Amino acid sequence: TTENPLNFLTNGSWSRDYVEQSINLAARIPNELVSGTGRAVSFHLSTYVTPDQWSADPGYWQERWEEVEKHLREVGQYGKRAGVRVHIENIPVPAWGDWAVNDDSKISGTPYHFRDMSTPWPGLPWRQEIKEIRETGLAWAIDVCHMHTAIRGVKEASRLINQKGFSRNKVLGCYMIFDSDLKEAHRAIRDFSKVVLGVVRNGDIVHVNQATGKFMRADLHQEDQPYGDSASLAYEKGNIPRHHINRIIYKALQIPVKLVVEVNEPRDKMLEAPNTRASLAYILKLASQL
Repeated sequence: TTENPLNFLTNGSWSRDYVEQSINLAARIPNELVSGTGRAVSFHLSTYVTPDQWSADPGYWQERWEEVEKHLREVGQYGKRAGVRVHIENIPVPAWGDWAVNDDSKISGTPYHFRDMSTPWPGLPWRQEIKEIRETGLAWAIDVCHMHTAIRGVKEASRLINQKGFSRNKVLGCYMIFDSDLKEAHRAIRDFSKVVLGVVRNGDIVHVNQATGKFMRADLHQEDQPYGDSASLAYEKGNIPRHHINRIIYKALQIPVKLVVEVNEPRDKMLEAPNTRASLAYILKLASQL
């Protein structure tokens, strides 16, 4: 959408250089501000494709992954030399499903809105890219809201195909997932905290937040509706059951990871940060019970 978009699939060299500039910035953080935790940079892989590009043969994406992997390996090596740990953050499915269909979300020069784009590599917990990212030397930033929204999206795709009778190709194309993903979602939602903690490793970042809403498309659900991203942990009506959130936080407090509160704030109360404050209070209450 810009002359030089951050996209490790279609604009790999520029994206690598851009992230390396962020690493340079992080490397200048004074030692006293990172004592015990170390310097880190995290970013979305941003390998976004249009529906037209997605319709290519699935084998094509595996071939393209090798080029993406090469750039990531170089970024990881650059970060290691600079003393900065580099993390990839997983994304929801679909990636931009929290952006309502309106004039602002229209991608200029295309028939698409941002919600129509996604990535072949969202970081779903059963996917091979979880392991392959680590093999490049990078770590993961596991966003809890993104993970739940992604798995829930796959589960909804399965429902639309198996219960509502929609075309398999149409649904897979709308959600930009593979056929092999469909059988995983029901178990992953049921065992959500176990699944999340199963992919977290020492040194990772864990974004704790709540998920809200449900993604709907007019051509599949008769109306358009975005999901909600990064709600306060104290929100009572979130999609993620409380016992799963608590288990993830309990574990993250006991292992060497960076636990990060990443939540949206009301536009008119950004400086007051009520959602961040409520989330911190939630975590501190759990910490007092350890």
